[in-house]
Amino acid sequence: MSNKEQKLTDKQKLFIVEYFKDFNATQAAIRAGYSKKTARSIGSENLTKPDIQKELQNKLKMIKDKADVTVENVLNRLINIAFCDIRKLFNENGTMKNIHEIDDNTAMAIA
Repeated sequence: MSNKEQKLTDKQKLFIVEYFKDFNATQAAIRAGYSKKTARSIGSENLTKPDIQKELQNKLKMIKDKADVTVENVLNRLINIAFCDIRKLFNENGTMKNIHEIDDNTAMAIA
């Protein structure tokens, strides 16, 4: 466990977990056990604390890496959808192709 992680209280660690559920600092603070009266200010304050910011950034990077979400991947998927030719789903006689006959790009576009 790094020094940064040791500086976080249990409530702050829980706040981080809860924050990723809906990215709502006030609700994350409430779910983490902070008072409803002070949740808004505590949630906002927590987002400015360097140790919490660093942990949030680390977790976000981990999520992005796991999902392989990049601007390039998203744009490529959108381009694939935009330029998908529905005719690729059908045989020359108009019957629908079997699923194993559909090329990968067409299958991804309809997914």
